[in-house]
Amino acid sequence: MDKYRIVVIDDDRDTLSLLDNILSKEFEVLCCTNPLDILHNLDDIEPDILIIDVMMPYLDGRQVVKRIRQKPQFVDTPCIFLSVLTDRDIIIDAYKSGADLFLTKPITPKRFLNSLHAFLKRKIVPRKPKRIPLSELQITTFQKEQLEQNAQRKTPFPSMPKGGVSASRQQSKTPAPSENQRFATPVPREIKDELKEKDRIQTATPPVEPKRKICKLPRILIAINDPDVLDFLSTAMKDKYEIFTARNGLEMIRESDFLEPDLFIIDAQIPIFSGYQVCQMLKKSDLFFQTPVIMVSDKTTKKDVDYIKKLGVQAFIPKPFDFQQLDNAIILITQNPTFEIKAKIYGYDEIRKMRDIKPISEEVKEKQRLHRETKNIMIDFYRHHAEK
Repeated sequence: MDKYRIVVIDDDRDTLSLLDNILSKEFEVLCCTNPLDILHNLDDIEPDILIIDVMMPYLDGRQVVKRIRQKPQFVDTPCIFLSVLTDRDIIIDAYKSGADLFLTKPITPKRFLNSLHAFLKRKIVPRKPKRIPLSELQITTFQKEQLEQNAQRKTPFPSMPKGGVSASRQQSKTPAPSENQRFATPVPREIKDELKEKDRIQTATPPVEPKRKICKLPRILIAINDPDVLDFLSTAMKDKYEIFTARNGLEMIRESDFLEPDLFIIDAQIPIFSGYQVCQMLKKSDLFFQTPVIMVSDKTTKKDVDYIKKLGVQAFIPKPFDFQQLDNAIILITQNPTFEIKAKIYGYDEIRKMRDIKPISEEVKEKQRLHRETKNIMIDFYRHHAEK
């Protein structure tokens, strides 16, 4: 009988490698760091099950599932979420977006397989016949992604077209990979020619970009742990910059793709995701790896400062700081010849109008949550007394 085909989407390559090793003995497994690659090729991939990280720099896992569910043939395809987040509202929101199972990180092989097997016993998942075998998908659709991953692990590969592994990596004297190291098969010449042709076509016909608006002021996204300081900075800088704020690291990551800031100001001690984690995610992102970051922190030992510098921030300001100190750091960055005010999809006034509606919807959402909790408490109370 054919094996289930499982697609794993996670921006953490270590997690991908672990899941690949865990699952490949029982299932057909495809791993990818960019969810857009999966969405663009979903009809060819024909997954039976998807395992998706909730927080990714390219696209939120919940957005990925919603887009998958828009295709009629994948409405019932099981989607399993993985996340370090354990907040109750986030888990509820994940299930609302279309998740069939929510598992928390870090994962262990035994626990993960037990959870997956238990899920497959509860839910009938048909094994659909596939038009394209796994080996072809690995080469045609994901070859570049897998080559990049293995190159980072110093696994030797044959040369590839421009955009793949460089000639210097090909000449590496690293020992040959073992049987368990996948995607190490030499690429046939006809496949190389096909990839070159695809690269040529994609270069000749780039995707149509949405019309962008020219902005006069730099857009800054700020996440500071102290709400009073955040409010003060928003008021003090609103005439010189387009200021937007985030309450925690999770919100900052979520908002960044939509707001497209030209500069980030991040407190190292913000909740959910720390400032360090947010900075690491931004530097991994294709959109923001060159966007300047100012980090503030009350940890000022040499070890802490050296670590912050390694993250690639443009300026570090110790707490407590005064406004002039921060303003000088911003001026120094924005007056640098390399600094650029990017054209944006949404203008400042457009976003402000959208934000005027948000507090109302959040308030309604909170009331609904409290109502559900109260109802559950009442049900438990009656059930307890009925048993007596």
